[in-house]
Amino acid sequence: APFFNQSNVTLEVEENSAINTVVGRIPATIDGAGDLLYSIVNSSVFNVTEDGTIVLIAAVDREELPVYHLSLTAALVASPALKGSTNVTILISDVNDNPPKLTTKGTIVAAANTPVNSSLLKLAFTDADSPVNSVSSFTIGTIFGTPPSVSG
Repeated sequence: APFFNQSNVTLEVEENSAINTVVGRIPATIDGAGDLLYSIVNSSVFNVTEDGTIVLIAAVDREELPVYHLSLTAALVASPALKGSTNVTILISDVNDNPPKLTTKGTIVAAANTPVNSSLLKLAFTDADSPVNSVSSFTIGTIFGTPPSVSG
């Protein structure tokens, strides 16, 4: 019967990768000769080729679903009952594809005698990307006499 060298395999692919991106190859081994037929059960996002290569067939978004758990099977073509399986975990890695969003709104009103460096408004924001790709600070400033702007 076909078998895989590992019972659990972890692969990784970036979110927003192109359709037909190769995620990884997990070949099965057989004792003797024979052709193998690979399959992945219940996945509309990944497919497997005739040599055990897992390919992306639909868009993935880490913020929607960061991990996929699949079962990869290899069956002997001449005797389909002879088969082996392995568990495949596919991690979706993050890219910086979500802008930060302010979660605080307010109007700033300051009296003419407000001391310099006074706190006038506390702003908060969220970012759906992973911490390494998210904004952790921003500045509000004036550039050459133009109105204040926010940048992150």
